[in-house]
Amino acid sequence: MNIFDSSVCLAIILNEKGTEKVRDLVKITFAQKESIFIHQVNFIEVLYKARTKLPTHSVNDLLAEFSSPWWGKLSYMDSDLMLLAAELKNKFKNASLADCIGLAISKILKATFWTADSLLAEIGKAENISVVLIRP
Repeated sequence: MNIFDSSVCLAIILNEKGTEKVRDLVKITFAQKESIFIHQVNFIEVLYKARTKLPTHSVNDLLAEFSSPWWGKLSYMDSDLMLLAAELKNKFKNASLADCIGLAISKILKATFWTADSLLAEIGKAENISVVLIRP
């Protein structure tokens, strides 16, 4: 299972460096009729940041594109996830709460967390969470 951070979705949308690796994963995953997941909190971050960089109609198109059956938006939020996310946030003050939720859900589900943020890759290493950094 692969879970995307908001930074990966934004990199795809804005065609930033590192998206080649991500596009390959997306093609393979969709060809296998599987889904790529993003937690709803991280998806809100995608929409917020996209609004600062794209016209409103583009953001609405983006919302429609990410509503396809291949993009799974996780709303999972139980006490284990809340406690682990809070623990990560307390331990790593520079990480956002949304990032800590993404890392926590990846750890709980034994999923791979994809990010463009080197801090999250460092946290993943320290916390034994599988993380793919899409660019150095």
